[in-house]
Amino acid sequence: MAGLAHNQTSHLAHNQTPHLALNQEAYLAPNQTAYLAPNQEAYLAPNQTADLVHNQVAYLVHYQEANLWIEAADAAVQAAKVKAENVHGRLDHSDNNGHPKTPIGQGVKQIRDAKDKVKNVDEQLQGIHTDLAVGKARDVRDKLDPENKADDHPIGHNIEKIHTSNEAIKKANEDLKSHVDSLSTWISTAEDIRAKAQQKAEDAYKKLDVNAELSNNVKKIVTANEQIKNVNKSLITVHGNLEKWK
Repeated sequence: MAGLAHNQTSHLAHNQTPHLALNQEAYLAPNQTAYLAPNQEAYLAPNQTADLVHNQVAYLVHYQEANLWIEAADAAVQAAKVKAENVHGRLDHSDNNGHPKTPIGQGVKQIRDAKDKVKNVDEQLQGIHTDLAVGKARDVRDKLDPENKADDHPIGHNIEKIHTSNEAIKKANEDLKSHVDSLSTWISTAEDIRAKAQQKAEDAYKKLDVNAELSNNVKKIVTANEQIKNVNKSLITVHGNLEKWK
């Protein structure tokens, strides 16, 4: 009976209840009969009463099902809300003044603490790296100092060795030039002696009677002259090589 709307009762006649189905009276509100019209039964056809009963029962069934659905939906919404609040509580990662309430919050705090420690270590390493770089630069600059001739400073030491070697090469070139000049003078002198000896031999050969002994001596002189020429050629070759070595 509680399922009927207030405006539905105005359409029921006062004496309509005899025409209702046996179980339909259970759906009438206690005061519903007071609103029934006195002679409404006269306006209802025999088959109209059955349609009215059927429609009212169907309406009450749908109304009750709708209420059940609404209640079920409300229960589902409440359950989902509680579940969401529980999940939200478990996902709370707030610091809570250094004392997180949830494992996730504790994990986040540990990550932040670790991040701060890593940052601190990185800053210390950066300082150490800078100090090492400066120290290494100073060491390299000291090693590259050309004025430092110590054995443990290869640049300056090698420059000194190169300078010493260069001076030795200059001295050797000067000595070689002196020897070449001396050889040139000696070659010129030997050539002059040879020419004079040959000239004297030829003059003597012309003045003396030709005989076997004189001829033999002349041959010796000629042979000696050839040997002197060969020596002269060798000296010229040496002189040429020395000029190339200068």
